[in-house]
Amino acid sequence: MRDFSYQIGAVITTKPWSKLTYEKARSFLLDPRVVDIIEKYDTYVFGGFLYDKPTWDLDLLLVYDYNESTDWYLIENEFNTLNRIALDEYDILPDITLRKHIAMHPSKQTVIEDNIGLDISEWVVNRTEDDDCTMIKTMYVKKMANGKVLLEVEPIGTYRKLTQGYLYELIMPRSSSARKILKRILELKDGYVPRLNLPVNEFLSMTKEDYINSLIPTFETFNQYGV
Repeated sequence: MRDFSYQIGAVITTKPWSKLTYEKARSFLLDPRVVDIIEKYDTYVFGGFLYDKPTWDLDLLLVYDYNESTDWYLIENEFNTLNRIALDEYDILPDITLRKHIAMHPSKQTVIEDNIGLDISEWVVNRTEDDDCTMIKTMYVKKMANGKVLLEVEPIGTYRKLTQGYLYELIMPRSSSARKILKRILELKDGYVPRLNLPVNEFLSMTKEDYINSLIPTFETFNQYGV
């Protein structure tokens, strides 16, 4: 791709990434510079990399009991370091989130029951009761190719700027109408409870066969809901 650039926070790359693989993710997470950072947190892999479909990004959840004395500039610098190494050296698109605890999606049955009587276009996914709806993220993304802006993301909704850079605390709504999340839940087999967060250390202990066998199966049953 000619004239490509991607910016996340203060990090800018001109190297396009490719689909994520077990080998790429493992190499990145074993990089000593990456280990030095993620071992400070309870770190998990989540998102598309845990499903039996191709994905382009590596979602990482850093769990940390932050407070008013937390050095957000240090954390933003660590986010920048992880993003730079992933993009420039491992051909990986990273998506890093910091939270105080793991958040879980509601079950498929719960989502269906919560939306009884509504048209599918109005369906929402309600966050679970133990979810404080708060997350820390780098909130500026800009993707360009051939002189055109393909994507530009800035913070919206309720948020608090934590640094003079791009690190924000986001307060998410308790109900989400995001089609991607809804589709991911509805396409699961009825009664199947997926494991949505995989500790990095556990992932690194897996062979490729172990990893493949652990992937969350999808069954395309969402078609009946029109999503």
